[in-house]
Amino acid sequence: MIINTLKKKIFIKKNLSFIYSLRYLILIFVFSIILFFSIPKLFNYVNKIDDLNNILKNQHSFTIDKTDKIKYIILPQPGLEINNANILIGDQSSKLLIKKMTIFTNISGFYNSEKIFVKKIVLEEAKININNLNYRDYLKFLTKNSIEIKSSLLSLGNKVVSIKNINLKKNKKKKVNFNGNFLGNDIIGYYIDKKKNNLFYLKIKNLGIESKIYFDKKT
Repeated sequence: MIINTLKKKIFIKKNLSFIYSLRYLILIFVFSIILFFSIPKLFNYVNKIDDLNNILKNQHSFTIDKTDKIKYIILPQPGLEINNANILIGDQSSKLLIKKMTIFTNISGFYNSEKIFVKKIVLEEAKININNLNYRDYLKFLTKNSIEIKSSLLSLGNKVVSIKNINLKKNKKKKVNFNGNFLGNDIIGYYIDKKKNNLFYLKIKNLGIESKIYFDKKT
């Protein structure tokens, strides 16, 4: 037992000595990682808005029209935070007003704009107006991107119907879940993008309303 205890102590001591001898290498590695993620904070993204819009238009069907501020964030993951902006959807006839939008991207894209790709988009306190002229643009925008909408206002038919505090999230299976408040009543629903017929589901429990609508993609 005494021999085994001595062997364990010698083994632990050797490992600690090895780690201690690498302390400077470990510090350099940690510092390099922090520096790699922090340098993009020094870039002026407002001046790069045209480059960013080219990528967003080609890959994600929207562009940033106006914004007060664009800044780089590290946590919870690298991305761009855009405040008080006008977003143009599709053919630029549909305008989306947002208080805050976060675009999460790959970190290497901040060093080379040609390699940037968007992982996820989060919209907060947006004002969305959907009508019979622009609904296709919004459907394409929602189904094409990994998107989440929080605490926003949705108006349908040129503000004939308004849904407050709407929260929407798309999962990896092309299903868009949403919830909100209509005339003081909580609503839940989802939209599924299928190969043939798409499905829209809506439920307002307090009013006893539950509906499923199937429609062809061509309609």
